[in-house]
Amino acid sequence: MTAEQQESNKDYLSNAKEIMDQAFKDLERYDKLQQEIAKTQQEQIDKTQEQIDLKVKQLDLKIKAELDLSEAKRDWNKFQRDIVNEIRDDDILGLNKFRFADLASYYNDAGTGSIQNLTDRLKEVMGDENGIFSGSYLT
Repeated sequence: MTAEQQESNKDYLSNAKEIMDQAFKDLERYDKLQQEIAKTQQEQIDKTQEQIDLKVKQLDLKIKAELDLSEAKRDWNKFQRDIVNEIRDDDILGLNKFRFADLASYYNDAGTGSIQNLTDRLKEVMGDENGIFSGSYLT
């Protein structure tokens, strides 16, 4: 091999080594970026899960409160029927009046019954859930 060929090979190997070094640096940088992306995505997933958990707790509390309120209305109706108005068990008209009041604690024309409130709340939460999954909560 001539000195000129040796110098050419030496330049070629030096150039190849630089290319390889740059490729390894690029791969390391790519790995770091991928790790950062994965970390960010996991943080977003965790935040979204926290939001979902809070919405579920909020719904659960509202449902419990609504059910407790409806039960209190029915207890009051029973107390009023038995003690205040002294409705006897054979007074069909009087009993039906109070049974209707009990029914109104579940469903009524004003839309304030527990079934109506809980159905409305469930629709609202389902809309919120769609917002969470579409990413609107993450911005």
